[in-house]
Parts: sequence; structure tokens; C-alpha cells
Amino acid sequence: MHKNRIFYCLYLIGIFYLSMIYNNYGLYVILFMSLILPVVSLIYCLCLMGKVYAEWGAPEHDPGEIDSTKVTLWIRNNSFLTTGDVIIRFAVADVQKNQSKRMKKKTAVVGRANAKEMLEAEFNHPGNVTCMLKKVRVCDPLGLFSCAGSVTMPEVSFSVMPILSEITATPFRHNPYAYIEEEEYSTVKPGDDPSELFGTREYRPGDRRNRIHWALTAKQDELIVKELGLPVECACIVFLDMIRTDDDGEITTLFETAFSLSEHLAANGHRHRFVWYDTVRGVVCRQAVERPDDVYSVIPQVFGCRLSAENESIVPLYFAEYPRERYRNIFYLTNGKSTAGLEALRNLRGDAYTDCYLIARSGTNKDEGEWKETVVRPYHLHEDFSGEGGTQ
Repeated sequence: MHKNRIFYCLYLIGIFYLSMIYNNYGLYVILFMSLILPVVSLIYCLCLMGKVYAEWGAPEHDPGEIDSTKVTLWIRNNSFLTTGDVIIRFAVADVQKNQSKRMKKKTAVVGRANAKEMLEAEFNHPGNVTCMLKKVRVCDPLGLFSCAGSVTMPEVSFSVMPILSEITATPFRHNPYAYIEEEEYSTVKPGDDPSELFGTREYRPGDRRNRIHWALTAKQDELIVKELGLPVECACIVFLDMIRTDDDGEITTLFETAFSLSEHLAANGHRHRFVWYDTVRGVVCRQAVERPDDVYSVIPQVFGCRLSAENESIVPLYFAEYPRERYRNIFYLTNGKSTAGLEALRNLRGDAYTDCYLIARSGTNKDEGEWKETVVRPYHLHEDFSGEGGTQ
């Protein structure tokens, strides 16, 4: 805009200079009109003030392209005048990397109409995105004056979901050596453990009399039966070490591998815990995954956390908080080059079978008899985990 003002001032000086030299009537008319035009532009801009609104719309994801997320921006012009340039300044924040990129977009809207703009926001890995409208300026057609536009929805957040792959062979190995003592009960199926109440239901022919809930029966005036709890074993655990790196391909493969593995374990009846580290709150987070759909409740929680530093590993922090827990199978996934997590597993894994998956272009490739470190290269999900896993 300042450039337009400078050019217009130079234009006025040129017209004034020519009219003085040639003393021509036509040049005087052009000079007079050129002096009046900025006043008209100012009045035009004042008529647009408070009449142009901007708000975020629903983001549009392309399933085949994860590196480009299209964000919809709606601009509404309630005035009968057509706008000049509508300058939109916004920022796109990468929640996982804690980075923000400022961008600018120009458009125009005719009178009494809406304009839909698709803003290309570069986001090269799955995770949470926050788009923020910083400033909206509405210019007159000459670009000499501008007024502030109204913003009805200044911020929008959404998630770029990972593409989960199907694993053909299960990585879970039955381990008779590890002793598991569980005190958790299923939230899906009832059982026969009288120490835990799963729920209540109406009486059915064949139910035992000792399972009748007499207090509820008296209140509801119909027979109510107690359903007992079903003890479940959480025999394996999935550790996710999210290390901050500039390689977005590694981050993409890390998320896709971890969530695909968790979904596969749940689909094959292997209840497990999914563990990650929240660097914002400084706490170890975990959630039990019993069904494949439970993975989709873990994803937004993981995406709400930032990536960790290279020397931070979830393994020692977890076992320091839960020192008595034991597992039959341990799956450790990381994109870091540090061996802190591997050394912690060496000392704390107990009798569990341990499989380590390094999501990197190159790794340490250790094979010391205790486990083999599997290198999963970017843009490729290793399907046969069991053939590449560690040995005890």
C-alpha cells in the first residue's frame, strides 16, 4: 500500500510538472481529477468499513497427499461496493514442533457476495495444525487507503490423520516366562469375578438367584441381575518416543508405524498399553487399548503433545513411575539416534520379549543377542514384524 501511495505521489508531481511546462487545459483537468480521486477513494474505503467479514471454514484433506492441507477461508462482503485487495495475514502453527509460519493472501470480493479462498498450508507430517488470522485489511480499488476487516472466527484447529497400514503377521509372541499380575477388568465384556461389578441388567430365564440385585429390584419393581467383572491381562506395552527432527518423513513413518501396530494388536485380541511422554506438562501418559477403535482415542492425545529432545526417553521415566509392572511383550518405537531408551530396556525389561523399531534413515543396527534393532525407513511400513523382532 505504501508503494501505491509513493507511485501516486510521483504521478501527481509528474502531471503538475507537465501542466506547468505546457500550460495545457487538458493537463490541468487531468491534474484536478487526479487530486480529487484520492478523496473519492477515501470515501469508498469508509463505505467498506465494517462491511467485510472473514472466518475460517472446514479444512479439506486430500487422502492421497499428506503434505498439503487446504484450509478454507470465507470472506463475506455486505456492502454493495466491490472491494479492492483484501489482504489476509495468517499463521500456521505446527503443534508437535512448536513452530509457526506466517503467510499472506490477497483476494477481492464483489458487492453482496461471499468469496471462498483455499489456503495452501504446508504441513509435512501427521499432527495437529492451528491456523490463526492475524490481520484482515480491506483496500480501495486504487490501493491508497485501507480499513480493518471483521474477523468472526480468528482461530481454527484440526488434525492431519496418519494413514494406518495393515500388518499381515502379528508381532505378538506368547511368552510363558513372564509373570503377569493384573487387577484390571474389562469394560466391554462381563465375567465371573464376584469381587468386581461390571453392571446390571434385567433378569433372564436361567440366571442364578444369588446374582439378583435385591436393592435395585425393590426400587424398580422388576428383577435386576448383577453382571460380574472379567479380569483382563495387559500382556504387552507399546512405547512411543517422539523425538524432534527436521526429517518430516521420519515423523510420518513413526506415527504410522506406532498406530498401525497398536491397531493390529487390538484387532488380534492383544490388550496393551500405549505409552508416550507429554513434554508440555512433563508427565508420562498411557492408555489401555482393548479394541481397534480405541486407537482413534489415543491419536488426538498424542497429537496434543510436542516432540521431545534427543536425550529424553519415555522408557526410564515410565519404569520409574511404575516400577513393579511386568509385561510379556514390549514394543519400543523411536526416531531418535540416542541409545538411552535401548539401554533402559536392557536393564528394566525383565523377562519380556522386546522388539525395537528405529524409524530413521540410518541407525545403530545393533544385534547383541538380546534383541535386533529393526530399521524402518521413511515412507515404508515393515509388514512382518515377527520376522524382524528381537529374541530373548
